[in-house]
Amino acid sequence: MIIDIIEGVPQGKALDLQESSCLQVFDSLVTGTNDYKETANSDVVVITAGLPRKPGMSREDLLATNAKIVQSVTEKIMEHSHDPIIIVVSNPLDAMVYMAKQTSKRAQE
Repeated sequence: MIIDIIEGVPQGKALDLQESSCLQVFDSLVTGTNDYKETANSDVVVITAGLPRKPGMSREDLLATNAKIVQSVTEKIMEHSHDPIIIVVSNPLDAMVYMAKQTSKRAQE
């Protein structure tokens, strides 16, 4: 399941991945959505949400912006999935992992 806030983007990416499955030799179904409800009961979630650092942007500004994004995404994930494993791939990494952990209220690391 791929999710994005931009309508049509996750559906297109999922279609590209699904069509490459015969070349990549995998048989998983890849779908795209703009609705977090469709991620219900996920066992594993990978968060790649966040903005890239722009020229002249300080790391503190990047942290503040991406922390809000990761917090929002994590809250929406936790509304629909019970205790998923959350993997974060967003910069600045350590701070975003901490934000997801605090927001999810997971005891495990």
